[in-house]
Amino acid sequence: VIGTHADGIPPLQAKNTLKLKLNYNCVRPAIWHAKLGYTDVGTMPALPLHVLAADGGTCACVDVVLIRRYPVQFLETLPSGKKVFRSEREERKRQEEYDKTRDKTIEDITHKLSKTHRSNKGKKISKDAVRGIDSGQDLYELIKDHPYPSSVQSLLTSTQRELLAEYSEKEKSTDCDSALIPLL
Repeated sequence: VIGTHADGIPPLQAKNTLKLKLNYNCVRPAIWHAKLGYTDVGTMPALPLHVLAADGGTCACVDVVLIRRYPVQFLETLPSGKKVFRSEREERKRQEEYDKTRDKTIEDITHKLSKTHRSNKGKKISKDAVRGIDSGQDLYELIKDHPYPSSVQSLLTSTQRELLAEYSEKEKSTDCDSALIPLL
C-alpha cells in the first residue's frame, strides 16, 4: 500500500490517495480458491531468466544453468598504450620474471653501495684538506658522508666547529619547519 497510512487500512475505508503497488517479478497467477498474501521463499517456484522483466522489480528465486565458466584473465596496459591479455599461468610467469628482475636490481644497488662504503673506509683525510674548508655546509656533508665522523671532527678548528654548529642548527630548524607546515 502506498499512501499516507504505513500500518495498512481496511479496503472499504481506503481513499483515492492510497494505491497498491505490485512488482511484475514478485507476483504470479493463482487459482481462484488460493489463499493470497506473502509466501515462504521455499514454496516459491524458481523462475527462468526469460520470464523476468528488467524493470519488474526484485525476484525471490531464479533458475540459472551455467553452460561455460571462463578462466580468469589479466589485462596489462603497457607504457606504449598497448593492452595485453594474459591467462593466470602467463601472469604468474611474468610476475616471477618481474620479481627476479627487481631482486637483481636491489642486489646490484646494495653491492654498489657496499663497494662505495668499503672504498670510503680506506680514505684518510689530511689536516690540511679539512682546514681548507670554510663553509658550514661543506663541513656538514663531509662529516655526514664519512664512515668515521668523530675522526673528522677531531681535525676541525674552533672556527670550523662554530660554523658546523650554526649550519646544523639551521638544518634542524628547517627540518622542524617543514614538518610543521602540513600541521598548520
